[in-house]
Amino acid sequence: MFDQLLEAQALWFTVPASLGTLAFAARLVVSATGRAAGKRLETDDSAEAFTPLSSLSVAAFVGGAGWAGVGALLGMGWEMAPAAAVGVAGGVSMVWLLGLLTQTR
Repeated sequence: MFDQLLEAQALWFTVPASLGTLAFAARLVVSATGRAAGKRLETDDSAEAFTPLSSLSVAAFVGGAGWAGVGALLGMGWEMAPAAAVGVAGGVSMVWLLGLLTQTR
């Protein structure tokens, strides 16, 4: 399975998926511990940590797009263009879900 992730077409999705997942996880750890560059964050509100163009939302989009694209390309056996469209839809879905989960009422 891992050799399929490193094929030429799949690399277009695997690399962003891996980088986005790592960046998202790192940003979540920073948010959870309340530390940024060695200083205590001023807010405990998760809604303030998320904005549509924050590092967290960009990482969520890139990771979601990558993994959705890999799933469409390798799992469904689709060509590159439909897999890219599924990737974009997966990335947008991840940002939407992140926004939904971080909003306060």
